[in-house]
Amino acid sequence: MRSVVSLMIVLLCAVGIAPAQETTQGAGAALDGGPSISVIQGAGHVSQFRRENVEGVAGIVTAVGLGNGFYMESPQPDADPATSEGIYVEGYRLPVLFPGDLVHVSGRVAEEYPGGPSSGSLPITKITRARVDVISHGHVLPDLVVIGAGGRAVPDRIIIDDADGLAEESPFDPENDALDFYESLENMRVQVNNAVSVGTVHTVYGEIWVLSDGGVGASERTPRGGIVVREGDFNPERILIDYIEDFPIYTQDPVVLPVVGDEFTGPITGIMSYSYGNFKIRPLAQLPPVTPRRLPRESVEPANDPAVLSLAAFNVYNLSPRNEAAKFRDLAETIVDGLAAPDIVVLSEVQDGDGARQAGPPSSELTIGQLLESISDAGGPADYRYTDISPEVNRDGGEPGGNIRVGFLYRSDRVELVNRPGGDATTAATIRAEDGKAALYPSPARIAPTDRAFAGSRKPLVVEFRFRGETVFVIGNHFNSKGGDSYLFGHVQPPNFHSEVQRTAQAEVVRQFVEEILAVDPTALVVVAGDLNDFVFTPPIRALGGADHVLLNLAEELLPESEIYSYIYEGNSQVLDHILVSRPLFERSEPTVQFVHRYAEYLYEDRHSDHDPILARFRLE
Repeated sequence: MRSVVSLMIVLLCAVGIAPAQETTQGAGAALDGGPSISVIQGAGHVSQFRRENVEGVAGIVTAVGLGNGFYMESPQPDADPATSEGIYVEGYRLPVLFPGDLVHVSGRVAEEYPGGPSSGSLPITKITRARVDVISHGHVLPDLVVIGAGGRAVPDRIIIDDADGLAEESPFDPENDALDFYESLENMRVQVNNAVSVGTVHTVYGEIWVLSDGGVGASERTPRGGIVVREGDFNPERILIDYIEDFPIYTQDPVVLPVVGDEFTGPITGIMSYSYGNFKIRPLAQLPPVTPRRLPRESVEPANDPAVLSLAAFNVYNLSPRNEAAKFRDLAETIVDGLAAPDIVVLSEVQDGDGARQAGPPSSELTIGQLLESISDAGGPADYRYTDISPEVNRDGGEPGGNIRVGFLYRSDRVELVNRPGGDATTAATIRAEDGKAALYPSPARIAPTDRAFAGSRKPLVVEFRFRGETVFVIGNHFNSKGGDSYLFGHVQPPNFHSEVQRTAQAEVVRQFVEEILAVDPTALVVVAGDLNDFVFTPPIRALGGADHVLLNLAEELLPESEIYSYIYEGNSQVLDHILVSRPLFERSEPTVQFVHRYAEYLYEDRHSDHDPILARFRLE
């Protein structure tokens, strides 16, 4: 795909782009009374000229696209930073244009919503059906707007705080609201200096997330160079560089593939654009190379204490025998070396034996058999065993046909799985009192598998384990995803996080089950772990803990904010994977917890999961 794009780009460079000359002759004289670009753009997201025709709009061509369009900026900008000086022009039978051409444009002003009006995107102001007259050539391009030090600073905490429904209808405040700040630069040439990557590039989409000025002045950074989502702060100072669209000018493939912490060795320049729910810079030149940080993949030291119970949660990303052998080897190395062979591993996204095909039964026996073999080949314990309950076919969401589920790896030499038969896809777990203690029937079992909260989503799996004479209940989870939520930089503001509703309901069901255990035995040791698809401060995770803090989130209790992340999305380091414990377990076991960073910060092509595992240890005398 990229080779085709590169060929088109080379052709574009040959026929449509030429360097501007150092002259401004005729620019001022050519302004003949048409509305200026800044007047058309206005201080807002929607032009007052929308659906109206304009005549003789003067502009200096700044970039020519691959299609029937180009960008231009005002030859005489106004003094109002709230009004953009750039606009995109599209039409048929356009003359051959070069950057530095002074043109007059007549056409119709339109607001285009990328993906359509129902997509949730903000509109882009354009002049369409354009007629273009070239007045003169060789003008100096308007000055680049520097984003960051020495230029205009991005609001670093607030995306928008005065909207109640639609961003387009809210007061326009680019000094305070990042969404309005980027809008004020729409279609203008901008520059980012000393950019540092805070994400990992996906070569299919070509998106690179950076901070300007080496991240100086940005919000909470991770020890490894990312930037962390916090309550009330989704880091609007992140800047998206998008190098694969219908416009960028490159002659090298691949361009540059930074990961977290890599620093660009020169400035990045481009046009401030918008699509798919994000403002983005579309580069005007080959990106500079990066100075790599070369983050090491983390590993933990063994506990070397027989009284310490170790437990991890690990999303293995649609694991099935259809995956290449390298994935199984890598996951096994993470379990054996990266996590020091935990006693219990809560796995999520384990698929059935034929993966996304619809042919076979939903059993994961073939998948886990291959993983156990790889663990043995990696020098892992020979005593690992596995348990899960197969879902009903295509009833638990995920990749169609994959039948993903939660399952448990456990070391039979260290922990005993209490096996009480009867568990299946639709039989709900129950708690009984036996000699003053809680007992699980069946074991393993699914929690409330027919409850509406888990419709189309993974069902929690609970197992009763025994460790050194102690009973420990472990509940593995994979809550529903964030699919369908509004864009952070979309036109619905504040964003609607629709998916939270189901996750909150799921959390309440799990918490109620934990309360049933504690009602029988207030000293019960309970662990709730897995991919919960939300942040520590959100309603689902708060509902899981409960108003009485029935469960305590180990990361929130024991780690600084800068270290609480297991996943990176759009340059935001965030936590989706959690381990929560009952208060009796927390108070008596001297718990520790850490995220073991081996996947989220690395190139998509170089990793076999998109989540970092989380590991907790408990000392139980």
